[in-house]
Formats: sequence, C-alpha cells, structure tokens
Amino acid sequence: MSSTTIPRFTLSPADWATIKSAIAVLGVDADLIMLERSSRNGTIHDTALRSTIEGTARIHLLRDKALRLVPTQKVFRDSVIALREDAERLRSRIAALPTFWVSINGHETDADMLVATDVYFDKLVRNIDDAMHALGPERKKPGSGASKKSSRDFFWTDLLAIWREIGGEETGVAAARFLYAVSVPVMAESLAVSRGNAVPPEKAIVKWLARRSKAKPE
Repeated sequence: MSSTTIPRFTLSPADWATIKSAIAVLGVDADLIMLERSSRNGTIHDTALRSTIEGTARIHLLRDKALRLVPTQKVFRDSVIALREDAERLRSRIAALPTFWVSINGHETDADMLVATDVYFDKLVRNIDDAMHALGPERKKPGSGASKKSSRDFFWTDLLAIWREIGGEETGVAAARFLYAVSVPVMAESLAVSRGNAVPPEKAIVKWLARRSKAKPE
C-alpha cells in the first residue's frame, strides 16, 4: 500500500454498539444521526454518523503512517553529522588531487577551481551547522513517541469536533467515553497491538480534554 492510499477501515458490529452506547447519553440514536458534509465539488450532502466516524478513522490511519515515517531527532542528527563529515572529507580529497594543481596532457583545471570549492564547502558546512543548532539539545524521548502522541492528538481533536456537532460537551466523562470507544478499534489497527495497550484509559482522556480546553485562546 502506498503512503497516499487511504487505508480501508470499517467498524465491527460490536465496536459500533459500544460507540452507540457512549452516544446514547446524549439522548439520541446514533443510527439515526446524519451530518452535513461537503463534497470536493462543493455540494452539500448528508452522511451517516457511522460513515463519518469511519472516514475520520481512515484519515487518521493515513496520517499516523505518514507521521511515523518522519525520522526521529536522533536519526536526523546522526545523518546531519555524517553529512558534515563526508563534506569535510570530500573537500580534503579535492584539494589533494594532482588534477587541480598540475597540467595533465594539456588539460588544466579552471584557475579558480580550488577557491570556488572552498567557498562552496564553507557555505555547505555553515548550513549544516545551522541545521544542527536549530535541532537544539538532544531530547530524551524524541521521535516515534512524539509522532505517536501527535497523531493521536490530531485524531482526538477530529473526534471531538464530531462529538460537539452531535450535541456533546467538549470536556467531561461523556466526551472521554466517546473518544475512548472510537479510539480502541482504530488505534489497535494503527498500532497493530492488543486493544488493552493501544488507548489511554478514560481518566487520562478526561485530563487531556481539560488541558486542551484550558489551552484554547480566549
């Protein structure tokens, strides 16, 4: 499957029943909820809540895969360091080659070749050093963990928008229960791990919702 292919995902009857139960606290039947959505051509159409959730899950799975392909800070730092070392070695080899100092069978290298080479490599090394500086100090937990959390937060934000659209509050146990019910099957799919280890407990989601609400600009 290419990185641009939308993964296939559908909720099982059991998973949908759990989600319906979480939504029932709003006093509505999830099977009867239709949401307005825009097509690419701008037309408006009604989409069943279940289909909306499944579509959101598919986008999450695609985004999750893309974020996990981003190199960790350590991997990126190591590759930049290796590039700098390669650049310095190449500059030294060029300066040491007789081709750039003597005439060979009537061929003479451009007179400014070594000067231009030094100017180029000075610029290359300077930009590499700037990239290293921009990375900042090495963090203890870079990379996949951060990508996992970022992907999850995007997904929960998308789910929370759906929850608010059907009448739910943006914080509290009910919202957390909905996010948890949807996340269990979806994150188990994206992480390929057991469901019990894929999603934080509802209490943790309640705290995430509270932090998110406090962090929103007034």
